[in-house]
Amino acid sequence: MLSAVVAVGLRAFVLWDDAFAPGYDGYYYVLQVQSGLAGDALFADRSTVYAVLQGLTLLIGDVVTANKVASCLFGALTTVGGGLVALRWMQSPRAMVAVAWLWAVSPLHLAISSEYLKNAAGLAVLSGVLALLPRVERSRWQLVGLTLFVVLGLATHKLTGVFGVIACLAYAAMRVLQTRRVSARWIVAGGLVLGLAASVGVFRVVDVDRFMAGLGRTGARWAPFVDGQLGWGERAELALVYLAPLLLGVAWIRTRDADKRAMAGALVVVAVACTAPLLPVAYDLTAWRLMLMGFVPVALAVVVVAERSRVALVGFAVMMGLLALPAANQRREREPDYASFVDAVSLIQDVVPAGGRLVAHRGLCGFLWVHTERVCENFQPQGDLTQWWRVVYGFGPVHLAPYGTATALRPAYTLMREDDYQRFREAHKERYHLLSDASNPFEVRPGFVYGPSEEP
Repeated sequence: MLSAVVAVGLRAFVLWDDAFAPGYDGYYYVLQVQSGLAGDALFADRSTVYAVLQGLTLLIGDVVTANKVASCLFGALTTVGGGLVALRWMQSPRAMVAVAWLWAVSPLHLAISSEYLKNAAGLAVLSGVLALLPRVERSRWQLVGLTLFVVLGLATHKLTGVFGVIACLAYAAMRVLQTRRVSARWIVAGGLVLGLAASVGVFRVVDVDRFMAGLGRTGARWAPFVDGQLGWGERAELALVYLAPLLLGVAWIRTRDADKRAMAGALVVVAVACTAPLLPVAYDLTAWRLMLMGFVPVALAVVVVAERSRVALVGFAVMMGLLALPAANQRREREPDYASFVDAVSLIQDVVPAGGRLVAHRGLCGFLWVHTERVCENFQPQGDLTQWWRVVYGFGPVHLAPYGTATALRPAYTLMREDDYQRFREAHKERYHLLSDASNPFEVRPGFVYGPSEEP
């Protein structure tokens, strides 16, 4: 399918701009795959995606390349799945081609593929869940397939897995409601109970803390539209994420076909979840992952509304296609400059002894862990700090030397002992904004963030 080829091409354009792992989370996956192949996964993250990544690594011989290939593979599978969802739901080849194309060129989908491999794999499974939803009661094998996809989704990624559960429950509730044998009140109550039951064993107790922590943090909901960090393609599609529940609601009202109506109702629930209601928005919070997944209901909503007008449908498809390449180019540029740290690797190894530990900001931390073979933390370490060294951002040796030995790594980055840095930090509280910025990690690792299974 041409759309799958386009999806692979866009991801290849973004991922193969250099020889390094992509994005800020890329080296997390490198560490997890390498440690898993060595016999004991470093992080307590048991997603089934690592079996795929490990298999590709053994086949290809290089973990970074294997992860990039997996990203392309997941993007292509999700794109094909989107076409099948549209075909089964709307029984229209035109809708199938349109949705597959929109999922292939989606800037939000590209952002997931190039940054979050587990989410990307989970979305491929979720597309299978949605494709099997319509007319499920008419085929026993279809029900078996749907069950397998739901279980696989939960084992691949929590968020996309629960999306699959929500879609199934909402679809079933809509079908039961159409029979008028059960009141809507009992359907809602039953759905809530089943949803909670389905989540047992999937979410850890600390995952609840993730949401509670998010509720307590500030974050401007409209910041992605005005802070300059996103391109026009991402902002345009993000605006449609907020519009999708309304468009799908219209489709739910207009259609009289029982299966289509149930599917529209299920997608309304998914679309609302993708707007991350009640959660603050920041690029390191759950809300952002939810919004990125909004491309799923967006394309389906647009095709449902515009399908009767070929001109409108083709026009929207062309517009999104024209936004795809600029979005891909911006995505290439939105990651740490790993190449500039290559020369610093040997310098860090000379200063930090084997067994010593590093502190560095997100993204850079994983790169240094892999290449220097020194454990790295992108949160504030606790306890004895004498065996920790920090990669300080924004302060040179001229600022830091009075407090201890400071080694320049490259412009804007300096290496010094963590206990010396803490004395510098305490003496310069007036530099609060830079010292309390994510580029100089200062927060203790929350329980919901995966850390090494055992403290090194």
